[in-house]
Amino acid sequence: MMTITARMKNTGSIGISDRIEIYILIENATNILHSFNDRYVTLLPGESRVFTTTYAPYNSSFHWIHAVPTYGNVAEAWGIFYVTPYAEILPEIPPGPPGAPIITFEEEFGFSNITLEYENEIEVTKGQSYLVYLFVKNTGYGNKSLKNVMFFAKLTGIPFDITPNKIDKISVDKSGMFLITFNVPYRIDTGTYSMEFTVKSDERERGGKINIHVKDLDIKELVERIIENYLYIIQKTKQQIEEVSADGKNVTLANWYLNKAEEELESAQQLYNIEEYEKAKDRLDVVRENLEMSIYELAMATIPMVPFLLPGYISTILIILISAAVAFVINFWYLRKRQKEKMIKKI
Repeated sequence: MMTITARMKNTGSIGISDRIEIYILIENATNILHSFNDRYVTLLPGESRVFTTTYAPYNSSFHWIHAVPTYGNVAEAWGIFYVTPYAEILPEIPPGPPGAPIITFEEEFGFSNITLEYENEIEVTKGQSYLVYLFVKNTGYGNKSLKNVMFFAKLTGIPFDITPNKIDKISVDKSGMFLITFNVPYRIDTGTYSMEFTVKSDERERGGKINIHVKDLDIKELVERIIENYLYIIQKTKQQIEEVSADGKNVTLANWYLNKAEEELESAQQLYNIEEYEKAKDRLDVVRENLEMSIYELAMATIPMVPFLLPGYISTILIILISAAVAFVINFWYLRKRQKEKMIKKI
């Protein structure tokens, strides 16, 4: 089942009072898939009416929406939208019914869409901290950004952290990145633990699942797997930094922490090569910390900086208060000085 929300606006010069019938059609608007009778409403010029209905689309295709007034001399309205169960390239919009003025919501405002890229199956060992990246891409259309993107998840038995807490904005064809840190306890049963999560923005959400397979500790295998994982995450983070930098954002701190992560990873590889696995694991913990800071600073770089300006009257009041405080301090100092001089004369 799919829920659709649409907005109808009175773009005329007079008010209307009518009951609107809404039809959802497929196959070039020749086959009615669903109908909905709106309640009796009154709309003044410029006013809007939002309605919501639920129906079951059965394939990926363009769906037309047709609003028809029941009474009165009110023009019909047409719209079109594309239905898909997963992210794909939006096809070319086909022609509508003969003579029907098609005004698409997408053309006027655009739309946002969430596509996720992540590892859905991972192997970890007891006592390990393991990083997993999660890319969030806006595969929408037009100029509709994903805003206030956040990660929500449930997982029993394994503590985890998310960096950053929120991505402020992801424009169309751009992506953001979350870093998930799984802190696997030493005292935990081997087996599979599942994390079910949802990535939510102001208007969209997308769910997913990560299966975490916990094994007994093998320090050599553990270090080898972490090194491979961090090499991949560093490359992904570099791509993300280049993308954000291309938008004119300051990525100096994100780059600094990423460079530190690369240096520490190189040291960890050298220790692994001489079979110093425990020392290599300790070095990899430092790599993880620097990667988390790099992703955090990258998210901070995407937040728009708004200058803080005080209204004129507040600025004036602050100046008066500061001046009064300075005058008070000067007068207090002067009076104390006079009192000391009088006491010296008396003596």
